[in-house]
Amino acid sequence: MILLVLTIGTVTLVTWSYFTKDDSSELVQLVDRFNPFVPEKKVYVKTSDEYGVLQEHDSYEYTQEGVNEDGQKIKITFWTPQKLKENAYLELDAKGKHVESYQEVTEQDLPDAVKDELVTTH
Repeated sequence: MILLVLTIGTVTLVTWSYFTKDDSSELVQLVDRFNPFVPEKKVYVKTSDEYGVLQEHDSYEYTQEGVNEDGQKIKITFWTPQKLKENAYLELDAKGKHVESYQEVTEQDLPDAVKDELVTTH
């Protein structure tokens, strides 16, 4: 019985990850945060005022396209306590669509695959 429950749970989490890969809603972020099958990765973004939306309590929600370490584009949403500096590069610590933290980095700190996408296209 325990094996059956574990099997069903595993299949559910893996299937969930596949079908929600292009969704960045709060529910998807919550599941990704605790899903053991979702790997942790660095995602990089270049900030722009066009992506930031003022929320209640003066925080900002940013939904934009980022690039992971392999150069793959990914739609990602994250929140900040204040408006971000324009045209800054951020390294996001992400687990699927869940962003745990972020830090500003320089263009020189970006992996080559990320530079090809962020620096030349933005």
